[in-house]
Amino acid sequence: MIWLLDDTLATRRLIGRYIDVWEYPDGRLEIRTDGVVLRCAV
Repeated sequence: MIWLLDDTLATRRLIGRYIDVWEYPDGRLEIRTDGVVLRCAV
């Protein structure tokens, strides 16, 4: 699956870094890095 992050300066700084994908029991997904939730589209 591919997630597209919003194109911002903050997300561009993440190029080449690992991010976390959190999947909740209700089916929600969150993409996080350094404790911050990132906006994305599936």
